[in-house]
Amino acid sequence: MPLPPEGGGINVGATSDQWTVRFDPVLGCPSSLVNRALQDAPVTSTSQPAGEKEAVAAVLAVFRSRPEWFRLRSEIDDFRAVRSETRGWLRYLRFEQTYRGVSVAGAGYEAHVLPNGRVGSLEGRYYPDMNVEVRPVFGADQAEDRARALFQPGAPAPGNVTGVQFELENGFREPRVLTIVPQGRNFVLASSTSTRGTAACLRGNP
Repeated sequence: MPLPPEGGGINVGATSDQWTVRFDPVLGCPSSLVNRALQDAPVTSTSQPAGEKEAVAAVLAVFRSRPEWFRLRSEIDDFRAVRSETRGWLRYLRFEQTYRGVSVAGAGYEAHVLPNGRVGSLEGRYYPDMNVEVRPVFGADQAEDRARALFQPGAPAPGNVTGVQFELENGFREPRVLTIVPQGRNFVLASSTSTRGTAACLRGNP
C-alpha cells in the first residue's frame, strides 16, 4: 500500500469504520488513525465513558482486523493494555507493543474510545517484522549487579553507556522489567531496575 503524501491520508474501510491513516515513512506502519465516521457522533452532557473491558476489546479488534497495516504474527507480535483513564466522556487507553510476550520500550498506541464503545483514534508507533532473541544470557540478579557497578550513586553515567529513557507504561510497573529497547533499526534486550532507573543490557542482536 503506497504511503500518503505529507499532510495527507487515505480513507479505507466499510461505512461503519472509515479510517484516515497516516503511515510512518520509515516503519511503514500507521502512526495515526482517525475514524472519520465518528467525527459527528452525538455526545450529550450525560454521556458516560465506555467501560474499560469493552474499550480494550474494541481497540484490539482494530489491530487484528487490519493485517495489511500491522502485520501481526500469531503468538509473536501483539499489543497489551497498560493504562486506562477517563476524561469527561472519553476513555483513554495506552497499549504497549509486545514481542513474544516482552514489552517493546516506547512502542505502542494511545487510543481514544467514545461512549458508544467505538474507537475514535489511535496514535503511536509499531515495529513490524522484529526478530530478537528474548532469552537472557544471564539472570536478573546479574543484570542488576552490572547496572549498579556502572551507575554509582552521585557519579555521572559512564560516557560509553547508551542512555535509555523508558516510557512510563513500559518501564517500571515492577521492580525489575525485561524489555526490548529499539536503537535505530536494531533492538537490544535489556533488564531494568527501578533503583535509579538504570538498565543493563542482557543480549542484543546486531
